[in-house]
Amino acid sequence: MTYFFSELGCGTGVVGLVAAKMGAKVRLTDLEVYLQPVKENIEANRDIITKGEAFAHTLDWGEKVPENLHHSADIILISDCIYYEMSLEPLISVMNNLVHSESVVILSYEERPEKLQLYETFFKMIRECYKVLLERQFTIENGNKVSIIKMTSEI
Repeated sequence: MTYFFSELGCGTGVVGLVAAKMGAKVRLTDLEVYLQPVKENIEANRDIITKGEAFAHTLDWGEKVPENLHHSADIILISDCIYYEMSLEPLISVMNNLVHSESVVILSYEERPEKLQLYETFFKMIRECYKVLLERQFTIENGNKVSIIKMTSEI
């Protein structure tokens, strides 16, 4: 079975590229202004993506999610995307539009001391529609914790 991944705020796209190498169809998303390097990384790695697919797609959390993307993601990957309060509702809205009843959301983030209140707010909001399970947590060199969270839809 081929899973359809969406990577939100994909940065360089490395996580999604690994998923594509392993056989997934992956939509790497970010704001249009950030997509050119992602497209270049996809092209630079075409030779190792033999089982899956990777493609870049503009997705602005502040805009309406296109209908053709609704309920399309089996797995959503989110890495370090909890960064300011105004982005929380749009992020959750995008997640809600992409998931279907069997979807899994994998969230990873570095717990920065100055953002503790923000994380608390996010998890309070997200628990209204998702089951949240801490899969792994470890401390990195700078003393901050990194958490990997698995969320399943309750909507």
